Amino acid sequence: MTFCANCGAPLQENVPFCSTCGTRVVPPAPPGYTPPAPPPPGYTPPAPPPPGYVPPMPPPGYMPPPAGPLGAQVAMQMMYAPWSTRVLGYLIDSFLVGAGMLVLYLILGSVLATVAHLGGDNLAGGMCCMMILLFPIATLLVGLFNRVYLVASRGYSIGQGVVRVKVIDGSGNLLTTGTAFIRLLAQAAMGFVPILPLLDLLWPLWDERRQTLHDKAVGCYVVNN
Repeated sequence: MTFCANCGAPLQENVPFCSTCGTRVVPPAPPGYTPPAPPPPGYTPPAPPPPGYVPPMPPPGYMPPPAGPLGAQVAMQMMYAPWSTRVLGYLIDSFLVGAGMLVLYLILGSVLATVAHLGGDNLAGGMCCMMILLFPIATLLVGLFNRVYLVASRGYSIGQGVVRVKVIDGSGNLLTTGTAFIRLLAQAAMGFVPILPLLDLLWPLWDERRQTLHDKAVGCYVVNN
């Protein structure tokens, strides 16, 4: 039995007002309830919006992600960088690899000409075969700065910075230098196998998390920056 806090009259259950004096009945707090802490000293509540303020409208066709784990998955899916954006960043970085290959071609070409001039035809032929390996070697050399140092220190390579994407791990943090180096090694190793670099580039088209194969090698993701 509960009683009115104003007049002390007994109250019936689940009535909003006292039948004797009309005082509003405050329901008792549930077991274990802790009232909210008072605001800290000096706290100032946020100012109300100015007169005439209109909140920004979402773009046409926007649908908020559903609540719960499914909503978190949808929100993360919206963060993954589109394949076309990744390809554009890859092409920009590939120009850097091409510049590295050009330098290596010039150096090896000069060495081959010197060896052939000195009569070392067999050695020159062997070095000529080594030129096939220039692409993975150039990918590795240029990538030490562009895809390891830059990605580990700021989250994106030169090409990725142009298209505004970044590389993160499964916790949302930047990659460590060691992880970025392993990722680069995985990408460079695919250059030794025909068709595999193309497959690696196309993999995000059907991958749920839009990862390439060298992303999967270290468990990282490329997201919009």
